[in-house]
Amino acid sequence: MKEVGAELGKRNPGLKHAGKAVIRDGVVREYELITDAVKDISPVRGFAGVEKLTLAGSRTAKCNGILTDLSPLADMRVKWLSVTWNLVALNGFCGQFGLPDIFTLLKLLFC
Repeated sequence: MKEVGAELGKRNPGLKHAGKAVIRDGVVREYELITDAVKDISPVRGFAGVEKLTLAGSRTAKCNGILTDLSPLADMRVKWLSVTWNLVALNGFCGQFGLPDIFTLLKLLFC
């Protein structure tokens, strides 16, 4: 946990809190990170056993999260992913998981 937090801080100047983890059997299984100062989440790959991942910007009148790139998560075995209040572009990311692109998803959801 300390190594991932330190690397997140190095890659994301301004990050004040390294996140909150739930550890079971010595493995980080759940991880929550406020992304107001986070653009590079690649150090999260250090949590190879993470199953639940929450990446959230703080909410005011606008999205405060600055995260835009989810590609570092592409081959992780995350079972539950929540990305809220960020500027994430999902196009391309969905295809890496065998999902339709974001425009097809929106059409399926709202048409």
